[in-house]
Amino acid sequence: MYYANAISNILKKDKIKITAIATKGSIDNIRILDGGSAEFGIVYAEDAYQAARGQLKGDHFVYNNIRYIGFLYYAPVQVIVKKESGIYTLNDLKGKRVAVGGIGSGSASNAERLLSTANVWKDITKYYIGYRSALGAFNNNLIDALWVYAGAPNATVEEAAENSSIRLMDLSRDTEIYTLTEQYPFYKTYTIPPYTYKGISKSVSTLSGAAVLAANSSVSDDEVYYLLQKIYSPENIKYIRSLHGSAKNMISKEMMININLPLHHGALRFWKEKGFIK
Repeated sequence: MYYANAISNILKKDKIKITAIATKGSIDNIRILDGGSAEFGIVYAEDAYQAARGQLKGDHFVYNNIRYIGFLYYAPVQVIVKKESGIYTLNDLKGKRVAVGGIGSGSASNAERLLSTANVWKDITKYYIGYRSALGAFNNNLIDALWVYAGAPNATVEEAAENSSIRLMDLSRDTEIYTLTEQYPFYKTYTIPPYTYKGISKSVSTLSGAAVLAANSSVSDDEVYYLLQKIYSPENIKYIRSLHGSAKNMISKEMMININLPLHHGALRFWKEKGFIK
C-alpha cells in the first residue's frame, strides 16, 4: 500500500478525490480494474500479461480492458528460510511447509509459476496467508519458508531478519527457472545487494518481475496524462522514494522494456514528451 497511499496523497494536494483501496493483491486488482470497479490499479506485469491472453492459472477469461501507464518498481523473489534449515534450492522445499501469499495475490501467482517450473509446486504444503500471518508462523517454526514477492527492501524480510537468523535463497542454483526469462518477457535476473537485510552479507541472485501502474481502458486520455504529470514530477518522485527504496527505478531507461501490455493513449502522449518513447 506504500505506492497507493503515496499516489492518493499526491493527488489530494490538488483536491482530486481518490481512494486507495486494500485488496487481496495483483490478481484481484486485475479483475477489479478490468471490470471497471476501479479506474487505476497496481498490478504485476506478469499477471496482467497472462490475464490479457487468458492464461491465468485456472482462469481463462481474457482481461482486455487493462492498459499500462507507468512503471513503479522491480519486485524480486525473496524466499526466506532459517539459516540452519538446510534449504538451499527450490528442490529442497519438497515436503516442506511454505507460505506463498494470500489467494489472489501476486505472490501466490508467482510462487506457483516458479515452483511449477521447478517441478516442486505439487510437493509442498501450501499456506495461502498474507505476509503478516506468515511471519508469525515462520518465527514460531510453523512453516519452513516464506515466499515474498515485493520490492526490496521489504518490511517483512527486514522484520524476519531482526527476529531470526535467516537466509534468502539464492535462485541461481535453480537453473531451470532461469529459462523463464526466455519464456516470459516480464522476468529479468536481479541481484539483491549485500546488507540489504541484517545479517545477509552476500549478494543474492534471484528473478524479478515488475509492479506497474495500470488504468482501465475507458479512462480518458486527459485524465491519464494529468495523473502521470503529477505522479512522475521530480518533486513527487522524490517524495515516493523517501517512502520506499524500491522506487529508485521509477524513472529509468528500462521502464518501457519487457512490459508487453497495451499502452494507454494518455500514457503514450506523456512518455513521448518525456523522451522514453520515440
